[in-house]
Amino acid sequence: MQCPECQSTHIRKNGIKRGKQNHICVDCGRQFAERDETSRGLQR
Repeated sequence: MQCPECQSTHIRKNGIKRGKQNHICVDCGRQFAERDETSRGLQR
């Protein structure tokens, strides 16, 4: 997994938000939730 801001792989878990694992980048401080690419676009 990479930071969407700086592409660093130095990531730590940072709680759960809206039922998804939240992460924080140790290098730039950006917080983000892990995206599930496999389930996107399956709703009809």
